[in-house]
Amino acid sequence: KLTVNAASVIVRLLLRTLKGRKVDPLERDLIADIEQKWTLGFTCQDTCRGSPDDRPTRGHGQRGHKALRPRDDHAARRHIHSYQYLYNINIVVLRYFTVYGPWGRPDMAILRFVKRISEGEPIDVFGDGKHSRDFTYIDDIARGTIAALGVDGFEVINLGNGTSPVCLNTVIELAEKYCGRKAIVRNRPPVDSDMLTTHARVEKARQILNWQSEVTIEQGV
Repeated sequence: KLTVNAASVIVRLLLRTLKGRKVDPLERDLIADIEQKWTLGFTCQDTCRGSPDDRPTRGHGQRGHKALRPRDDHAARRHIHSYQYLYNINIVVLRYFTVYGPWGRPDMAILRFVKRISEGEPIDVFGDGKHSRDFTYIDDIARGTIAALGVDGFEVINLGNGTSPVCLNTVIELAEKYCGRKAIVRNRPPVDSDMLTTHARVEKARQILNWQSEVTIEQGV
């Protein structure tokens, strides 16, 4: 996830070179390459985008949710867009929707559930398990990211499954099926800042990147 501070640091490093300060010749060549043919890529999370009624989520910045994080990401995108406009640098902002798969973060739901169920350990579910996510497999995300390296100008593009969000109870059932064990579920109070659902609009990814997700949730699990 990109924050405003991170965006500022990256852009300032570029500007130091673009303004002609003394830099290594190789670094100056690198900036010339960036100006001519590179696309800078930034990523942010899908969670907490807009109001619950505005689904699927569009590619530009909605800020209706009460959590702070979407406002932070929205500000970062506006910050980056300003520098793209001023210095004509190709920049694409990719919004990843609930990525899962090999080498995933150990705190993410699917990996955590599979590990705990296979070991006979209890899993914590916050709420009733009916909240849903637009789970997207890592192979699909990698393909979309590589495709985005050729984008010109400034674009904000969703990379998500884009079909139908999957509720957490379904994910638990799939984990039980493939682990061959029944889950020990501990229901916890819901987290107020959690979205009930995330769902990507992926029309821009299809049009600009010729991309769409291919791996279903069952195949991915």
